[in-house]
Amino acid sequence: MGYTAFGFIDDPFSNKVFLPAILLGMGETSTIIAGNALIGQSAPVAVRGSVLGCFALCGAAGILIATALGGRLFDLWMPGAPYLLMGLINVLVLSFAFVVRMRTTAPTSILR
Repeated sequence: MGYTAFGFIDDPFSNKVFLPAILLGMGETSTIIAGNALIGQSAPVAVRGSVLGCFALCGAAGILIATALGGRLFDLWMPGAPYLLMGLINVLVLSFAFVVRMRTTAPTSILR
């Protein structure tokens, strides 16, 4: 919601920016912490460092691709386009997560 709301802000110096900025910050922080925690929890101990390194590398590649595409959309469409792009990508990831969740069984306890 934070990215999408940010995409429709026409004046970044107005008071309308505070709520989207808070939502965006909360979402980014949650994503970074949850991603690292889940990878660290799920990866086998023997290769945990390698898995975390690959996870970080894929994250960096995603940032480079999103930045390049967002910059082009900024030039060709509108200044808020990079935020709308990220909002759309987040909706796709959330949808994929729901599909995965519905097709897998839930663990009985998260503290196994």
